[in-house]
Amino acid sequence: MDDEITHGEEEMGVALKATNRVIKNMRKRLNPTILGLLEPRVSGSHADEICKKMGFENWLRVEATGFSGGIWIFWQDTINMEVVHTHPQFLLARVKIDNKDPWFLSIVYGSPNATLRKKLWQDLDIEKLNIQGPWCSIRDYNSVITKDEVASRMKTTNHRSGDFTEWIFNQKMIDMGYEGATHTWTRD
Repeated sequence: MDDEITHGEEEMGVALKATNRVIKNMRKRLNPTILGLLEPRVSGSHADEICKKMGFENWLRVEATGFSGGIWIFWQDTINMEVVHTHPQFLLARVKIDNKDPWFLSIVYGSPNATLRKKLWQDLDIEKLNIQGPWCSIRDYNSVITKDEVASRMKTTNHRSGDFTEWIFNQKMIDMGYEGATHTWTRD
């Protein structure tokens, strides 16, 4: 991102100069082959302008609805990546690196709305999407497996955790765990 993009006074998310700097610094340090951004808070032609300046040869995005949702994925030409399915809450791609067997990657932004998130559990399905082979899902599911994963346990219901846990089981997924801060997001 050689150029920072600004668009008026109401900049948010990826359009913020500070966010531009963080992404530029991360790209310089880590040089990722694939980059996924969730809930960018930018849409339309302004989002296209930002995507073009990210420094990747390829990109695709699922449009945000207002300031909610939105998924952007970027990748270098050093890999063969084919986006096989787009959905308001996820992108699914088939990735092939060199002569290795292909694998699937889903980048997910689960809606905070329980009804829409239930649709995610139905639509992001290994059989329905014909996912054959390894599958890695990177995400903000807006759901947790246990109440221990949230700061405010009183606001998390077992039903919400149960739907997510059932989905993980049905998809034969394995939670790979996480190292770092206990909570990675706070309001305000």
